[in-house]
Amino acid sequence: MLFCYALLEMKFDPSRAHFVAMSNLTWAYKIEVHKRWGWTEHEIIGMDFLVNKMGFQSMTIAKRPVALTYSLKSRLILRCSVIKVLQMKGLTSEDLILLSLSILMITDQSFVDRFIIKYI
Repeated sequence: MLFCYALLEMKFDPSRAHFVAMSNLTWAYKIEVHKRWGWTEHEIIGMDFLVNKMGFQSMTIAKRPVALTYSLKSRLILRCSVIKVLQMKGLTSEDLILLSLSILMITDQSFVDRFIIKYI
């Protein structure tokens, strides 16, 4: 049950079918299978966020698995949210998916210069 609270804290939408339809037993089984493949729970949750919430292709992430090592709260969610806000306000036409994982991997200063200071 702890994973439910953790996912809610990370702003996962509980109304989405993939979230609601999964029982604790199913989630635990999926976690266990991925752990047998050498994945950590952090990597599994990160992959779920990037694929199911942000729309990245799983193969894109598989080609650059380092993205899964970044903090979900302080890097992945934050950066994806900044791009989405810029898109919603019409300030950038850059598509999050087309940017690929590069926005997650550039330095903090590069990200701030390219996506925050540029629009202040």
